[in-house]
Amino acid sequence: MASLKQKIENVFTNAASEIVDPIFDIEESPSHKVAGFIISNSFMNMDQIDRQNKVWDHLERNLPSDDLSNIVSLLTVTPDEAEINTLY
Repeated sequence: MASLKQKIENVFTNAASEIVDPIFDIEESPSHKVAGFIISNSFMNMDQIDRQNKVWDHLERNLPSDDLSNIVSLLTVTPDEAEINTLY
């Protein structure tokens, strides 16, 4: 059985997600809660709320509610934004 982290990655590596070449930095706790980052150029020129709506709309169409309830946070950033954050 796939972990929730793997399920999330599978959902977004599918072309239907419209998120091109995603990079994942997601951690899963022993209690199966997940949090992390989805990094993609697809988020370029998008407001954070639009990014989140895109991600959560796709998650809600592709994962059962019990999986969704174990997602603590998924931050959406571009590769440039992720690189800037590693400098501090």
